[in-house]
Amino acid sequence: MSTVNLNFVIPRHPHLSDLSVDEFSLNDFPYWLGGAVNWVLRAYVNLKENYPNSTVSYSLCESSINIIHVRTLRELGGKKGCYCVVIRADYRRLYDCDVEIVQNIRQANYSRKRFYITYWALPRIIKRVNRWPPRVIGYAGRLGPNNLDEKVVNYLNEQFGKLIEFRIIPNELWHDASDIDIYLAYRNRASRHSINKPPSKLINAWLSEVPLIAGMDIAYRDLGIHGADYLACDGVDQLISSVDRLLNDKEFYERIVRNGVLRSSAYSDTVITEEWIRVVQFAQSDYHNIKSKSKILKYLKCALMRSVDSFIDILYNFKEKISK
Repeated sequence: MSTVNLNFVIPRHPHLSDLSVDEFSLNDFPYWLGGAVNWVLRAYVNLKENYPNSTVSYSLCESSINIIHVRTLRELGGKKGCYCVVIRADYRRLYDCDVEIVQNIRQANYSRKRFYITYWALPRIIKRVNRWPPRVIGYAGRLGPNNLDEKVVNYLNEQFGKLIEFRIIPNELWHDASDIDIYLAYRNRASRHSINKPPSKLINAWLSEVPLIAGMDIAYRDLGIHGADYLACDGVDQLISSVDRLLNDKEFYERIVRNGVLRSSAYSDTVITEEWIRVVQFAQSDYHNIKSKSKILKYLKCALMRSVDSFIDILYNFKEKISK
């Protein structure tokens, strides 16, 4: 069975150009450009040694296995008969795809060609400088009702403002933990039941050797162990207690860090690349199976899946209008 070339499809972005994309390495990778770029371009950078004929493109290729983020595929108007490995991330599912990659283990369904792959950890992480007592709590993300509420930030400052600085980390510095003593990943309670989110902040904290205080998100609870390699908080009172303990219990602080370091080796780029290779190997076999089928059957299936996606889009847009 011949090997099918991989085509990594990325969205157009002012920071990227046809000439510079192929020159990216992990030393200068622009991870802050968002998931649609990060998922796909990181996969290309890490897989191109195993698949040297791989290409990076802004469009689908009919003779290749196309690896593409679901948002980019929607912008292109669907897969149009091309074979697509689609990264759902935390977006709505697109039914018109051949293989689906999800970022939360609970979404996986291998009998339906839905594979879990760990979201790439931040590249070129700069680890925490070992010091005591802690001086800075860092938050890598946006403030808002669906993320970290600004009221929570104000409450933290009221309680600990004289002891520790709360810092919102700029996107381009998320990899630099050298001056961060505690990471915060506490979000709105409504997010706890979401199976769309990855446990990436926990993995990055382990690799950075920084203890993480998180909310009750499923992704963190499935991966970490509360009180052993991170702290989970169900409400602001528990958040305050967790910060207080990390500020005043050095032995506990160091134990959380040590246990996180032990867990971190399972989330290196080498390990995640192996996860990708297993999915690509499946896609290679699946591509040949699909190409051997009747063109009429393939056309009917694609038409049906596009109709399902269109119907779901109508329902989703209707729900959005009602909620406004």
